[in-house]
Amino acid sequence: MKKHVILLSFLILFGCSEENTESQIEKKESIPLVKWVNPIETIQKKHYPALGLINTVGAGNINWRTSGTIEEILVKEGDEIAKGQKMASLECEMQILDKSNSILLLRQAELALDDADKNYERAKKISETGSISQEQLEKLEMAVSQAVLNYESAEIALNLRNMQVEDCDIVAPFDLNVEFVFSRLGNDVAIGMPALKILPLKGMRMEVMLAPHVAKEIQIGNTLVDENENTWRLSHKSGSSDMTTGAMNTLWEATEGLNPENGIWVTTSIDMGDVQGYIVPLASIVQLQGPGVYLINDQDEIKWIPVDILVENDNDALVEGLTSSKRIVLRRPGNLRDGQKIRTGE
Repeated sequence: MKKHVILLSFLILFGCSEENTESQIEKKESIPLVKWVNPIETIQKKHYPALGLINTVGAGNINWRTSGTIEEILVKEGDEIAKGQKMASLECEMQILDKSNSILLLRQAELALDDADKNYERAKKISETGSISQEQLEKLEMAVSQAVLNYESAEIALNLRNMQVEDCDIVAPFDLNVEFVFSRLGNDVAIGMPALKILPLKGMRMEVMLAPHVAKEIQIGNTLVDENENTWRLSHKSGSSDMTTGAMNTLWEATEGLNPENGIWVTTSIDMGDVQGYIVPLASIVQLQGPGVYLINDQDEIKWIPVDILVENDNDALVEGLTSSKRIVLRRPGNLRDGQKIRTGE
């Protein structure tokens, strides 16, 4: 009888153990197995593809940067003009008056700020004697802050007026030859209308039309490489955009002697400078609310986070928004979700 009890107990325990093991296996297999990698910190060159038009010695148009009535045309076809020389101008009396008024307003704001500072400093010295309340002192302090804002606003207004006065003139961006004068004395012009067609006296030029946000990122001296492996350097950026397309014109100078055909179009790659980021495989990028990756935390749970893709290649991408210590999901089954438990593999 005793042997039967022992045997029965053994069978029950063995059966329960086998059942628990199978349950654990099933539970483990229900947790998806993923592979992961660490982002690699790096610095890479950022390039922007664009289409450029090569003109012999870089002919191109200079456009009016504001609207108004033409008051002066100081050049004619065939003239050689030195860099910085004024070539044409619009009537600018109103802009000059606005600038003068802005100078006065800035001076008034400066005096008001100085007065507010002095009142506050005097009140602060006597506040320890109790002859002025804390509330009065705080009001004087707020008056200083308001005076600072007024001064900064007046300063910005003056800078804008200065730009408006400068925009009345067409100035040579480099040594050039005047090819054609579009404007005539007394004509009314609008912003973006061509004023002169010019031909730089030295080197060659390539014209590249760029979206304003791209044109603002590049600086004079930036380089591009064309489809023939020739290097060009940015020499001039237009101050205004095309009225129909919104694009801004940029002029690029050849870094060495070239002799391509006049008027040909070439594909280019503009050097946008160094960008620092983290390399991740393209396979790890998951599009949800934009591009992002799944991170794995210490509890082997995942969470999707957005990233900014700076440069994208065939197999990997340079992104912002990560660190090299993070684990990101590389290979994954479908239907992953935030907070899901996963198993990691090499």
